[in-house]
Amino acid sequence: MRKFPVARHKDLIVEDLPDEVLIYDLNMDKAHCLNQTAALIWKNCDGQKSVGEIATSLEQELEAPVSQQVVRLGLEELSVYSLLKEKTWKATTKTQLSRRELVKKLGLTARDSIACNHLHYCADPRAGCHR
Repeated sequence: MRKFPVARHKDLIVEDLPDEVLIYDLNMDKAHCLNQTAALIWKNCDGQKSVGEIATSLEQELEAPVSQQVVRLGLEELSVYSLLKEKTWKATTKTQLSRRELVKKLGLTARDSIACNHLHYCADPRAGCHR
């Protein structure tokens, strides 16, 4: 039985903002600022949806095409920063593409390449998100 990604909620403070989601990890003492695409990926990680189903959900919400590779990249980043429950997502290939390589490989539009910039980090959570 294949496991689908599950968002981690324990020990996180989540604040929904107009165009992004701010997540403060109490265990790691770090803040993560997810853009709209990353936030939608994270919110769709309910353990019931496959990568394809998450991509379809994003397409409906954003009213624009979203590839499964964009979702996979988002899941990999969410996993690296412990925003997914352990062992619910693992990259399917040993060679992970950088954002630049993914954009080049897929021939993404400017909007899609912006969507690939999933996570922004705050050095000081009290200062807000910096880009």
